[in-house]
Amino acid sequence: MLAISEQNTASKSLKDYSDMELISAVLETGDNEYFGEIYDRYSDKVYGKCILMVKDLTLAQDLTQDIFVKAFTKLNTFQVKSSFGTWPYQVTYTHCMDYIRKNKNVLIIEVLILIAGAIAYGHAARGIMKNMLSSFYSRKNFYEGQKIRIGELSGTILEIDKISVTIKTEDSKVIIPSSQLLENKVEVLND
Repeated sequence: MLAISEQNTASKSLKDYSDMELISAVLETGDNEYFGEIYDRYSDKVYGKCILMVKDLTLAQDLTQDIFVKAFTKLNTFQVKSSFGTWPYQVTYTHCMDYIRKNKNVLIIEVLILIAGAIAYGHAARGIMKNMLSSFYSRKNFYEGQKIRIGELSGTILEIDKISVTIKTEDSKVIIPSSQLLENKVEVLND
């Protein structure tokens, strides 16, 4: 590791430090200010990767925070063999994939429970089942923050829950059944 001299730190702005100098400073001093600079450099890229992987803005924010906490606690395991810039991406990919694998099973279990319920309640539950399966489809193919158009309705998805989708239009919020995403042509405006 590189040694950080007191004379060097007094005359140098954190933005002037290389990634390796910042890592060395964090490990030598434990000063969170150095890690804060690493966070500033890489958080937008990590957040963007999280959005691409989980397709949910709020969840991506939470995962980004989790990833940087994990990176901070495991910073001493970083191998100097490669550029530091690749390490946050590897941590991001691994963390997001672990989250997706863990929660994929939850979604499958929800769908199986719904199917069992529909069979138990017979034909009367058909509409409910349709909405619940539509919700599963909606959460898989659409995400919060995505801009869409359904017929005359254009806006940004604010929330997707088990039976409805909240869309922010220019002048209001509209709540539609999630089945609308399955039954109608949906145009994605920002992908």
